[in-house]
Amino acid sequence: MMSILEAFAYGELKPAEDGVDKNPRYKKAMRALQDYEKKLSSRLDGKDKALFNKFLDLHIEVVGAMGVDRVIHGYRLGLLMLIESIACKDSLLQEVR
Repeated sequence: MMSILEAFAYGELKPAEDGVDKNPRYKKAMRALQDYEKKLSSRLDGKDKALFNKFLDLHIEVVGAMGVDRVIHGYRLGLLMLIESIACKDSLLQEVR
């Protein structure tokens, strides 16, 4: 069995992607977004369609970068919580006594 760190290193874990598609609000919004994208794309031609496609590509890039930043930030925040919990362990034990 692969450890969590090994799975993460080999790309088996994708925290920025996992779980989003199971969220009903996400699914509903994604379906609506796809419908509107198709409607808008069907009304465009030539340069306007190319411009719209470039917009979509850049939007995907920005959202992807935001997902990575959110994962990193969440991981760091979790580690800080862990460090604080370990650092304050003795004061918690003194309160019990």
